[in-house]
Amino acid sequence: SLMYSTVYNHRLNIVANWLLQQIVRQARQSQPDALFADAVMARWLWDPDAMDSSTYLANDDLRTGYHLQRWREEGPAPLQELCRRLLDRDLLQATDVRGLDHTQRLEALAMAQRLSQAAGLDPDLCCGLRERRSTGYRPYVGGLRLWNGQDLQALEQVSPLVNSLSQPQELAWLLHPREVRDQLRQQLPAATPAA
Repeated sequence: SLMYSTVYNHRLNIVANWLLQQIVRQARQSQPDALFADAVMARWLWDPDAMDSSTYLANDDLRTGYHLQRWREEGPAPLQELCRRLLDRDLLQATDVRGLDHTQRLEALAMAQRLSQAAGLDPDLCCGLRERRSTGYRPYVGGLRLWNGQDLQALEQVSPLVNSLSQPQELAWLLHPREVRDQLRQQLPAATPAA
């Protein structure tokens, strides 16, 4: 749980995963004969229901990285831009908007899109909203118990760390380009929750 919340929900991981999802979405919108893809990647993109386990395992980091490089050089313009951002580490910014309700988050996304468009960027390629809610640690049916020499107590009652991990956690990130960060954050002073 601790590793999950600190690694998988880290803002850089959230941004990189969003970019990868957008890259796959853009690639899938291309016609198979209009975009370079070897047989393995083609199956992943355009025929995933027919994928067998060897094809699934064949799409490793090297293969994916090679396709990202090719698409950065030869793909349609939106795909080139997304691949460039990821490969060149020109990652988007992620602003914590947990302090906003859902409607306010959508308004913040619209604001980021307007600012990006005004800066000459395509908002569909550089603005997004990622929301996640984790349920936290749940004790086993029988529970993990600790014996202190006198009493048998549930782990979450004895350990403040485990107890803190058992609390539900909500995350909300507004993804936007660096070019609009300062102006956007000035207009969203209530977006960052109190620490």
